[in-house]
Amino acid sequence: MGDFVNRDKLRGVLAEQRLNQNDLAKMLGTNRVSICNRLNGDTRFTETEISILAEKFGKSIFYLK
Repeated sequence: MGDFVNRDKLRGVLAEQRLNQNDLAKMLGTNRVSICNRLNGDTRFTETEISILAEKFGKSIFYLK
């Protein structure tokens, strides 16, 4: 089962770094539709995905949750 991510904070980090959903999909090895579902709250991010994002963005896991 996945975990919740603070979607507003994640969108803010994406905007700060000038990244889009396609960029995020490449980071996580998935496609844009999956990312769209996650950002809309239809699907949860996995713990692994949250860890990858935290590391890539230089943020703590707790910041993203």
